[in-house]
Amino acid sequence: MVIPVLKKMKILLLNGSPNAKGCTYTALSEVAKTINEGGIETEIIHVATLRSNSYNSYNSPLQ
Repeated sequence: MVIPVLKKMKILLLNGSPNAKGCTYTALSEVAKTINEGGIETEIIHVATLRSNSYNSYNSPLQ
């Protein structure tokens, strides 16, 4: 008999709104709540606060 191996899962929810705690956040929070009830970990990330080392089309670093 083969016993399946359960792996821990985490779902990242990305909030792309410029308003960190606005309607998008509220909707994502409700989604996260439902996912959490199923035993899956979630994290909401507000992408406007992230910094990256990306470059724009003119090959200069984005600010």
